[in-house]
Amino acid sequence: MSITLGARSIARLAGVHPDLVCVVNRAAQMAVAEEDFSVLGLGLTTTT
Repeated sequence: MSITLGARSIARLAGVHPDLVCVVNRAAQMAVAEEDFSVLGLGLTTTT
């Protein structure tokens, strides 16, 4: 049974590399409903 990411977690994924977003979404799919799962922050950086 998977869980759904909340609006705050989804918003925190804005600008994150698509591969990392896929990893987070897959982890949410694999989580069970009794587990707490949130995206806390990913420390976005820029390249120069």
